[in-house]
Amino acid sequence: METLEFSQEDLGNYGRSNAEGWLLGSVSYFTSKGSGLEEWIDYVGKFHALGWEEIEDKSPKNIAKEAAKNWVSCGAKLISFDGDNSRAEAVLEFAVDETAEWWKISTQDAQKFNRVFFPIAKQVGLKFDWKSEGKQFRIIFTK
Repeated sequence: METLEFSQEDLGNYGRSNAEGWLLGSVSYFTSKGSGLEEWIDYVGKFHALGWEEIEDKSPKNIAKEAAKNWVSCGAKLISFDGDNSRAEAVLEFAVDETAEWWKISTQDAQKFNRVFFPIAKQVGLKFDWKSEGKQFRIIFTK
């Protein structure tokens, strides 16, 4: 029997690609149906939020860092980050140009996944907002 070994770098890259595929595939499915995307994201966010309660540091800066990490783990690029204990903001780029053609969705469709952070912010006692700026978007957490 052959033994297979995978480097942490290879697994990380593979996992990132899979996460991006699941996110884009889900957005594509609901977009093609013409409805249900926002409801599905809200549903996922409600359950995902429960796990964020375990985070010890619930400051806007730390929660925004964790949210940015979620996006980067799905293929986004972190452009900038700034924050403190009352407000934090991350600017990210999630351009799905090549992949969007395959999934038949736009970058703006994919960015709708930011809705997942509304119930997460509420769960940890914060407010959340996001703004689309073409291929880039801002995620903002405040007290």
